[in-house]
Amino acid sequence: MGFIAIPSGTFLMGSHEGQEDEAPIHRVQLDAFEIAVFPVTRRDYAAFLSATSHPAPRDWQVPEFSGDDLPVVGVSWTDATAGPLPGPWPVSRGAPNHFGIHGIAANIHEWCADWHAHEYYAQSPTVNPLGPPAGSRKVSRGGSWRHSVTISRTAARSKLDPSFRYTDYGFRVAR
Repeated sequence: MGFIAIPSGTFLMGSHEGQEDEAPIHRVQLDAFEIAVFPVTRRDYAAFLSATSHPAPRDWQVPEFSGDDLPVVGVSWTDATAGPLPGPWPVSRGAPNHFGIHGIAANIHEWCADWHAHEYYAQSPTVNPLGPPAGSRKVSRGGSWRHSVTISRTAARSKLDPSFRYTDYGFRVAR
């Protein structure tokens, strides 16, 4: 699994055009970090399953989701932290963004580490915000093969019970 270095920097986070919890737009500064070029694939996740006793994700045996180079889907947030098709497409398909990252805004929704709080953007720290310390729903970002482009706005974030498993949800490793 290859990683891309993302330099430290400042950007405007949020939107006034989406849901209420995407506001206000606020300046955020992040330290440098690395992010995986691709989401975790079925090949990667199969190696994890072979090395552990972790149960396979939902729909693991469904043929449309079974290619080695497809992103693993049907994982809950708990699973993700434990280690133009009728479904997702190979993770290497298409051009990378200007950082060299593939599929960051399409293909699958990606679980994030953050808990969700409706008012968090209004009170989040401006340097390296990590999300609320607790909550009942986890944040996800990015578009999906099941949704239109209008749902895939950069500022959009979903919030789901971390135990949910959907065939258009996966994850990407960041460090």
